[in-house]
Amino acid sequence: MNERRDATPPAGAPSQPSGAGPAASAEAAAPREIDEWMYEVAARLAHDMRTPLGAIRMWSHVLRTGRDADRPFALDAIDASTADLSEQMAFLADVTRAVVGQLPIEKQRCDLASLVRQGVEAAARALARRLVKVDLQVALPADDPLVLDGDPVRLRRAFGCVVAAAGAFIAAEGTVMARLTSEGGPGPALAAVFTVRAPRARIDEDELRHLFTPYHPGKADLGHARPDFGLGLVFARCVARMQGGDVEGAKESDDEAALVVTTRLPLRAAARGGATP
Repeated sequence: MNERRDATPPAGAPSQPSGAGPAASAEAAAPREIDEWMYEVAARLAHDMRTPLGAIRMWSHVLRTGRDADRPFALDAIDASTADLSEQMAFLADVTRAVVGQLPIEKQRCDLASLVRQGVEAAARALARRLVKVDLQVALPADDPLVLDGDPVRLRRAFGCVVAAAGAFIAAEGTVMARLTSEGGPGPALAAVFTVRAPRARIDEDELRHLFTPYHPGKADLGHARPDFGLGLVFARCVARMQGGDVEGAKESDDEAALVVTTRLPLRAAARGGATP
């Protein structure tokens, strides 16, 4: 990685030597704040995992005690909850590897438009809980499908992470606009461009600077908290850089004040074998 993060001292360890001044006190406060935030991370993860586990237990009870007519619905519900839990575990494993720059990829020929649609659909289901909609436009030449050598599972997950992360910064009943285009030529496209706009984004300059900082919390006074702890964009950037591309974020200065997250992936250049967030 380009940056090393120092380990947080164990809770309860002495925070400063006797007689230390105000500067030492301020330095000692930072680890305590990190400790508190990490406890909140653990609590949120436990809450998110409790939801599918609770559904599995409930529908298992229905299978044991319910009518035969309930069995197909119960089995479908258990299957969906298991898939949800499995996806959360896979994401946590991948993002942990991404943060330390050790995310492996398994390449094959990929239809990029199909992966974008799948990733956006997954993010849209999650954002629908906050009544946030996603509008996807795929503007590609009919004779030039976007195909590249990449890891389809992680690319799909990365596209979904970008949409979900942008959606966390807008109010309920808002709309996230996503667009897949190509650039370069003449001839076959040289790069794919996936642009996600979150209009009227509740994000200030300080938080914009920390858009790709892992475990950076959202600000309650801006009306939101980052449900993925900033890890989604870290993961997406890592995947893009392993493909020789990148993910960048900026805030427009017009009346809409939209947060714009842009993913660029080269289609011809050889992808790099490793990357850091």
